[in-house]
Amino acid sequence: MLQHIEDHDLGLLFTPSSSPIPPGLQFDINATRAGDAAISEVTFASADWEL
Repeated sequence: MLQHIEDHDLGLLFTPSSSPIPPGLQFDINATRAGDAAISEVTFASADWEL
């Protein structure tokens, strides 16, 4: 993802949890702990939401 951002000069936005996302992507994929396991979580955004 970071290489794509650099290749296309897209810049970055940051979610409230400090995850970087490129403008227009409108989702962020993270890993989070669930007891002894790690699970993936997705944060979705809308273009009209203020991040």
